[in-house]
Amino acid sequence: MRADGQEAELLTGRPVTDVAGAARAAAELRRRGPALVVLEVSGQGNLFAGPEGTWFVPDVETEVVDPTGAGDALVATLTAALTRRRPLEAAASMAVAAAAATTGHAGGRPHLSRAELDRLRPRELETVRA
Repeated sequence: MRADGQEAELLTGRPVTDVAGAARAAAELRRRGPALVVLEVSGQGNLFAGPEGTWFVPDVETEVVDPTGAGDALVATLTAALTRRRPLEAAASMAVAAAAATTGHAGGRPHLSRAELDRLRPRELETVRA
């Protein structure tokens, strides 16, 4: 499941304003059934919690022209990477890059290529204890 901070708060009853709060919320949501939970930490990045572990991927610093479609690009890229048996850590990094690539122009339609994803892909992820 994928949720922004506000949606995560509605689902858990607790605010998700930092990485630690996102990790607690993701652990609670995973106990309810989803194998994979992705939560936005507004203005900071995304927390990915799954059976392989929990990682925080910081936002990619790019000029945001239009945020339309960023969440869809994140979910689509994450899904594509995981169905190709990429590890969650690598899939998460690619998904955040896809979201960033989508926001650089108006209209919400991504112009994604392997080279663009590699260029924007965060290299350092923070392992989080949930």
